Amino acid sequence: MKVSVLQQFLRSLAAPLQSAGAAKQANDLEQTCQALEPFAEQDFAHLAASLVQAQEFHQTKLLPMLKSKSRPSGRGAERTLNDAQLQHLAQQVKHLEQRASAGSETPRAELAAELDRLGLENLNKTEAITLAKEVGLQTRVRTTAQDVLQLLRRLILEGRESLQQPAQSSKPVDPAKVQHLAQQVRQLEEKAASADASLDGLNTELDQIGLDGLTKEEALAVAKELGVHAASRTPATELVVLIRRSVLDRKEALETARV
Repeated sequence: MKVSVLQQFLRSLAAPLQSAGAAKQANDLEQTCQALEPFAEQDFAHLAASLVQAQEFHQTKLLPMLKSKSRPSGRGAERTLNDAQLQHLAQQVKHLEQRASAGSETPRAELAAELDRLGLENLNKTEAITLAKEVGLQTRVRTTAQDVLQLLRRLILEGRESLQQPAQSSKPVDPAKVQHLAQQVRQLEEKAASADASLDGLNTELDQIGLDGLTKEEALAVAKELGVHAASRTPATELVVLIRRSVLDRKEALETARV
């Protein structure tokens, strides 16, 4: 059923209300119908999803992002986010950086969870490069959206000065550590299939197992242990994102299937 049907029903109540002397209530109904006009051709499920996003934004002031599969793709595809939305996103990143660098008592896990809720992994390259410039990060012609995501995670979780530090030398990989971490991730993958699990809760638990502290070699070993496809040249921060997505994508797919 489309929202336009709801509009017709609400408008049908206006005349009886006017006759009963309830002019204000009749006017309120008309204003409600006008507010629903942008959703007129959508069904109720889409309207409900939009209301959930609006409530989330009202509570968190974080911009709800579209799922990757629903974003336009291919050469010439239009950007989903306009300049005002990108500036809002940049403000949220700057706010997280200020909280992280001001010596506050905000746990790193909480900052990482808030960063994940921004939906930065859904940005296309043009949007990601624009966002990077808005927060004062340097990019190159070959910089990808994933590169920007890695830089932003380091900016928030390690500090701006970490972006100028050379990469740490590689260390021998501990097989026991790799297997233990892979087992913890698998447990979270199973938990993600539960209706009781939430994205915020899963993000928090992922932060607690210490993936962000892995070297590139360790992260690559954990990814391979989990069957996550990753090239040997993939940076550690991107490997961590791929490992996290193995859990979060399962939960998001379950929630999408229920809509």
